[in-house]
Amino acid sequence: MRAELSPAERAMHVDRRKAIYEAIHGKAKANGANAANKAMGNNATANLADAFTKDTADKTGQSDRSIRRDAARAKQLGDGLKRVTGTSLDKGVELDALAKMKPQERAPIIERAEAGEQVSAVVEKIMREPPKIDMIVEQALRLAAQMTVAERELIIGKLRADAKPVIEPSLRKPPKLSKPDANVIKQAGNFHVELMKYTAEFCASVKSWHAANEIDEESHDCVVQALEMASMRLQQTAQDIDDR
Repeated sequence: MRAELSPAERAMHVDRRKAIYEAIHGKAKANGANAANKAMGNNATANLADAFTKDTADKTGQSDRSIRRDAARAKQLGDGLKRVTGTSLDKGVELDALAKMKPQERAPIIERAEAGEQVSAVVEKIMREPPKIDMIVEQALRLAAQMTVAERELIIGKLRADAKPVIEPSLRKPPKLSKPDANVIKQAGNFHVELMKYTAEFCASVKSWHAANEIDEESHDCVVQALEMASMRLQQTAQDIDDR
């Protein structure tokens, strides 16, 4: 398998190879052997899949886990892989986010990506998830459901009485300094260098760890989610200080 294949192309390549492998070694053979293997606690179909994974991993230099992941992406996304090839969705985390969506949910996202729009299935998925209610609020709602109407009105009245008036923040931006502060410029430069250096080192460390180990699904998802959350937090910080 060529190293320059994109994630979507790699998944399609594995899917085609799997079809050829099954045509040669036969799903029918595995299905026919199931009855005999069932009594011994074996699964012939699973054995065929394991054999394909090992054979492909040996021939391509990829890990077993990588082959299984590509095969799963191909099975879940089907023709959608060809449509997202070369778009903003042609990334591993984006393909996984698309795979977790219902077909009718991912269809418009794929169409936008095909049209050249920079879209993210990861962001779309997060935006569509219902907000998590704080545990204290959830407990308060449960208690409120057990109250009488009079009791709820009493509580609401008390909350309104205790509430402090909200002071709207000023929409005016702070005035720009007529002369840039040399220390501030130096500090801004230090922030830039430090963040770029740390990000590059951290990303290299994560990639090295991922390539050197056989990562289980739970550990993989944990790291991917942390990276996505860190990225969103950095974007939010940029928007906060830019008054967006």
